[in-house]
Amino acid sequence: MTIRLDRRRGGGAWRWLAGALFGTRRRVSRRAVRPRRSGIEALETRLALAVTPSLVLDINTVPVGSDPAGFTLVGDVAYFAATDGEHGRELWRTDGTPDGTALVADIVPGSLSSNPQQLTAVGTTLFFVAPHGSDQALWKTDGTAGGTVVVKDFWGAPEPDAAPRDLVALGSTLFFVADTVADDGNSHGVELWKSDGTTDGTKMVADLLPGLDPWGLGPMSSRPTNLVPWGERLYFVASSSDDTHGGDVLFSTDGTAEGTVVVSTINDAWSGFPRDLVLAGDRLFFSAWSPLGLRGLWASDGTDAGTALVAEVGASENAVRRSGEHTSELQSRQYLVCRL
Repeated sequence: MTIRLDRRRGGGAWRWLAGALFGTRRRVSRRAVRPRRSGIEALETRLALAVTPSLVLDINTVPVGSDPAGFTLVGDVAYFAATDGEHGRELWRTDGTPDGTALVADIVPGSLSSNPQQLTAVGTTLFFVAPHGSDQALWKTDGTAGGTVVVKDFWGAPEPDAAPRDLVALGSTLFFVADTVADDGNSHGVELWKSDGTTDGTKMVADLLPGLDPWGLGPMSSRPTNLVPWGERLYFVASSSDDTHGGDVLFSTDGTAEGTVVVSTINDAWSGFPRDLVLAGDRLFFSAWSPLGLRGLWASDGTDAGTALVAEVGASENAVRRSGEHTSELQSRQYLVCRL
């Protein structure tokens, strides 16, 4: 079933939600929110724009096609990965015209592919992840072959945890998750990193779970996930080093170790294991376990006091989740799938 959070329309559902966020933190009975009949709600009818599709450029003339993907806009130029049959799968750019569509750089020369991933715009710079020798590396480009350069190598390829992932922009800074040797020459496991586009300015933000694994498997890792920029801070979920709570908790950071703090542990006695962070209006919504052991919809204003349970839904881990890639912010609305 789809639950819609709609600020523009009144009604008991929104008044109840507002009370949960801004009023008391009392628990609303499940009977008050349980629908009389489960089913699939029809979403609003929306009209498609009256645009006739047209081919920009046939990059690969063989029947299999160029398979363009990962379109990311930087100014008026869209970057993407594609295969032209000659250079393998590499980074391309287009301004929407045939003459303005071209290969940016043949990172792995010849018919082999660099297969650029995680294309992310930060200002006028495009960051992405691609091989560099035997390592995975963080790259950047200004749209020219000469301006396509390695920012930092990350050892451990092809280990999936070593390669940078979850790239996201906050202002002029790129944040991401990776596992590599930090400035002190030691590996700190999978932690949060940031980059200003320079090698010296690419560094670990904080070691949220320091020390070695007790089973001798290497350094401990906080494994940040669900990176969401909000205002001047980045919100994310990571494992805590606090033995009182343990597990995954909600963090925020300003990009410094000192400014990386726990927003809320969700529960007083144990971790709520928050997941599926979604920003809607002036609230951050997510799913987490309630003190009663039920998976519920929660909301936060970025403070511990302003983090509250909206509704308890069910005992399943998937009782509340984002609706895959189709979850998006549309006119201050968010759509989440709940199992009732």
